[in-house]
Amino acid sequence: MALLHMDGFEGYGREDVTSFWSSTSFIGGGAAIDQNGRRGGYCVNSPNWISSSESSLTWNNPNPFDNQVIVVGCAFKHNSIGNYGNFLNILSAQGETVASVYINNTEKLFIQYQPFGTADTLFTTTQLDANTWYYLELKAKMHGSEGIVQFRLNEELIVDRSGLDTVAYNSSGTQIGGVQFSFAIYGRWWLDDIYILDTTGSKNNDFLGDIRIDSIYPSGVGNYTDLTPSAGNNYECIDEINMDSADYVEGANAGEKDSYAYADVPTDLDDAAIYGIQLRNQVIRTAESDNIKAKGFLRTGSTDYAETTGQSLSDIYKSKIVVWEDDPSDSGDWTKAKINACEFGMEVA
Repeated sequence: MALLHMDGFEGYGREDVTSFWSSTSFIGGGAAIDQNGRRGGYCVNSPNWISSSESSLTWNNPNPFDNQVIVVGCAFKHNSIGNYGNFLNILSAQGETVASVYINNTEKLFIQYQPFGTADTLFTTTQLDANTWYYLELKAKMHGSEGIVQFRLNEELIVDRSGLDTVAYNSSGTQIGGVQFSFAIYGRWWLDDIYILDTTGSKNNDFLGDIRIDSIYPSGVGNYTDLTPSAGNNYECIDEINMDSADYVEGANAGEKDSYAYADVPTDLDDAAIYGIQLRNQVIRTAESDNIKAKGFLRTGSTDYAETTGQSLSDIYKSKIVVWEDDPSDSGDWTKAKINACEFGMEVA
């Protein structure tokens, strides 16, 4: 597995951000998740130059290991920058910055790493044009002498450094612990189409380029309807674009499943540029149970493909995320037709 996380900010609101990112993440009250993203989709949007637009999104690495290389991509646009800030950071397991993209009120990007706790600037871009989407990609490896920092702007490699000491200040070991988007710049900015991967595996193990993330939603009854709807048909309780906890499906017995037909993916997708699919189920425990868990699965043909390990639940909503880089039925690449033929669902475990 190389593709670890994707987010186009479709399907949830500002108040739900901690179910998809870390529990310390937040989007300030002056910012929003709204339909001002690229191609008419959703994004994080800070439309007002006010301090309450400060926001922070942190992804905690579920599988850190020594000498891991992390690659992050995101779309970014600004109108004006009120002050400076590190807005894209690759972090050590101790939460210290390994490599970062920094922007200041001259509206230039500074690509940095931080040996011994002091930022070392590797490159400074020219001033970014206002109201223009840019696609940024940052790669880093934390190591005492074999560290790597690479940076691409709109798919052009402009920083390519290796043989660095990138061990973060106050960090023990060389494990990367996560990625953080931190907008304390009190300006006007937009963020969209994020991917995070490492360099393991045989695919999706390097820069992906300017990607787009599209979302589809349940549109009909699937093969399984074991879970109990709060009202109406099962799929109608979970088909909204933004989560609404007023309607839901529930179950308490291991093996109970719901699956749903989904709307087709956009017709203008290029089959050769589908890097993977990500299923996100919003789950919560509403009553005490013995280690109840939830497992995401897809069904294609007449076969179910479920993840091996379920996620334990708590009394707050969590996003149960499953990524399939390949079609599990034939281990081949995804196509629009293959995705359209799938049902997706959830199983009580």
